[in-house]
Amino acid sequence: MSGWFAAVWPVITFVLGGLLAFGRDYFTESRQDRREREARQHERDTAARERREEFELEHLIEVHRLLLRLWATVEEAERASESFRALMTAAEREGLPSHTEALANLRSQEQAVEAQLGFILVDQVRELATTAYREAWSIGGQLLDGKASSDWTVARHAFSRAHEALTSRVREIYAGRAERGL
Repeated sequence: MSGWFAAVWPVITFVLGGLLAFGRDYFTESRQDRREREARQHERDTAARERREEFELEHLIEVHRLLLRLWATVEEAERASESFRALMTAAEREGLPSHTEALANLRSQEQAVEAQLGFILVDQVRELATTAYREAWSIGGQLLDGKASSDWTVARHAFSRAHEALTSRVREIYAGRAERGL
C-alpha cells in the first residue's frame, strides 16, 4: 500500500494544487469584477447626480429670473392701472404702457413662471415659489378687474421668501459640488 500511495500522492497533490490555484484565481477575478462593477455604478450615480444638479440649477435660476421679471411686471401693471393713472399727471403717464398692454405682459409673465414651477425638485422651494406666483397672480387679478391692489405686504414677503429659498438651494448645490471637487 505504501507503493501505491507513493505513486498516487504526486498526482493528488498536483490536482489539488491546480484546483486551489483555480479557486484562488476565481475568487480574485470575482473580487476584481465586483470592484469594477461598483466603480462603474459609482460613475453612473455621479453622472446622474451631476445631470440632476445641472437640471435643477438651470431651472432654479430660470424661475428666479422669471419671478423677478414677474414682480417688475406686476409693479408696472399697477402703475399702468386705470385707478392709478387717474392720479398721475400727463408727464408721469408718458412712457407707461397702456393698461391693456401692461396686463397682457403681466399674464405672459405669469404663464412663463407657471410653466417652470413644476421643474423645481425640492418641495419646500417649489411651495415658496408657487406662493409668490399666486400672490402675483392675485394682484394681477385685482388689476384686471380694474381695482387697485390694496396690500402688497403679503406679496413682498412671499417674493422675498421665495427669493431666499431659491438662492439658498443654488448655494447648497454649488457647495456640494465644491466638496466633491467639481
